[in-house]
Amino acid sequence: TEASNFFQFPTTQPKFNYVYILYQQCITRQETHKLLRHLNINTSRILDISFLGRNIISLLVHCHYLPEFISIIQIAKIPILKDFDPSHLDNLKDRKYKKCSAPERDTISKQCHRTRCLRAIAMQPLP
Repeated sequence: TEASNFFQFPTTQPKFNYVYILYQQCITRQETHKLLRHLNINTSRILDISFLGRNIISLLVHCHYLPEFISIIQIAKIPILKDFDPSHLDNLKDRKYKKCSAPERDTISKQCHRTRCLRAIAMQPLP
């Protein structure tokens, strides 16, 4: 039960996981929340929504809710990108980086991903 889990030793497993899904058109965070609620997804368990590149939404989901979330997404036939690497240089689509070398783009892509993660952490309420 939830009460007994509270008194257990902490695990080293992550408490949150990113899930990457595809979408077809430009959408806001508000609209994303509305659509997730329409699917009966508990949006209070979605800690962050990021829009990565074209047609990819990143959802930071609490690990205890992850199996239920994935089940709902699969039932709705929404494609989940399982092997997606948000820090890969191919996901850096900004035209201003087009002339950079591959190692430079790789570094910039990793920095962008790190910034995104730090922003998601900063938005969370303190325990």
